[in-house]
Amino acid sequence: MERAVNLKLDNLSSHLSTLFVVGILLCSSQAFASGAEARRAYVMGKYLPALELAQPAAERGDRIAMHTLGMLYFNGEGVRQDYASALRWWRAAAALGDRRAQHGIGMLFRNGFGVEKNYAEAIKWFELSASNGEPMAYWGLGYMNENGQGTELNIQKAIEFYQRSEEFFRKELLVEPESSPAINRMIFDLTHRIQWLTSLLARPNPIIPALSTPQNGSSQQTTPK
Repeated sequence: MERAVNLKLDNLSSHLSTLFVVGILLCSSQAFASGAEARRAYVMGKYLPALELAQPAAERGDRIAMHTLGMLYFNGEGVRQDYASALRWWRAAAALGDRRAQHGIGMLFRNGFGVEKNYAEAIKWFELSASNGEPMAYWGLGYMNENGQGTELNIQKAIEFYQRSEEFFRKELLVEPESSPAINRMIFDLTHRIQWLTSLLARPNPIIPALSTPQNGSSQQTTPK
């Protein structure tokens, strides 16, 4: 009888030890997850896992995790929406050369989200991001030229920026196929926008209404960044 009790206690102890080790391994996998893993979860719409993966990686200085964390705060996905936190994480990532974060900062200043609207500051960040190959930054520059935001209205220049945006989006399809639905939507919109603006240029004194603008820079929602 005593031996049977001891065996049960040994089995219970072994089971608890296994659970403890598994728990440690799970925590460790999250603690040492990369920003790329966090972004992948974000792109797939798994916001809570993305948050759990991004937070420790961002705190270790992973720029991709920093940008992902900024996106979560910007859109209020898995956390309370907080533009100030989004800006803080994007500034940290931008300082490390993250092109998506640089675009995000420009977007905040263009729209006045959590900061005073400042077109000159938006253009500065868009230009920096575009120089690093960010398609959404070219989109932002095209939109600002199309609508005369912080610069003279210049439809031809807007078209050129949109064409560059489309070019870089097509390249990104090869790099991040998991974002293909959102990227393809952007390519479709850009193709038709370019055609529409080109046709307007052929008319005398064209009237060009301002169209709606994507509000975020993620790979998943309105834009695939």
